[in-house]
Amino acid sequence: MLRAAEQDRPDLIRARRCGRRSQGGLDPARLVFLDEAAEKPNMTRLRGPALRGQRLLAQAPHGHWRTTTIISSVRLEGQHRLHDP
Repeated sequence: MLRAAEQDRPDLIRARRCGRRSQGGLDPARLVFLDEAAEKPNMTRLRGPALRGQRLLAQAPHGHWRTTTIISSVRLEGQHRLHDP
């Protein structure tokens, strides 16, 4: 398995240990989990399942290959809602 050589540096090993020890003092109610996902139309699969002897026919978008980025956040009590109806 290949891994970054920097992981063996003594200063980074100490920093990781210190970070792990300090995690026990975190209040889960104050934490926010952030997730980022991206999608590009040119990531469309070119192959897929089809019946034996049948050609797979599908559609894919054509044109501008812009990236769509989605960022979400979740807290301990659930998703944050900006407006209540």
